Amino acid sequence: DPLLASLPPERAATLIAVPETGDRARHHSYRFDIRLQGGGENDRAGEETVFLDFRHPGNAL
Repeated sequence: DPLLASLPPERAATLIAVPETGDRARHHSYRFDIRLQGGGENDRAGEETVFLDFRHPGNAL
């Protein structure tokens, strides 16, 4: 994907859902967390979800 490829791998990872673990794994479900701020007691710094301003080339403002 060109959009994900344009980001550093650690930042692109914040935009990818991951398979659930534990009891929910049997339902083949995925988890996508949106982190608005990181670096807290239980968070690692820099794990905030990437927010992008993406515009299709044919859609000018």
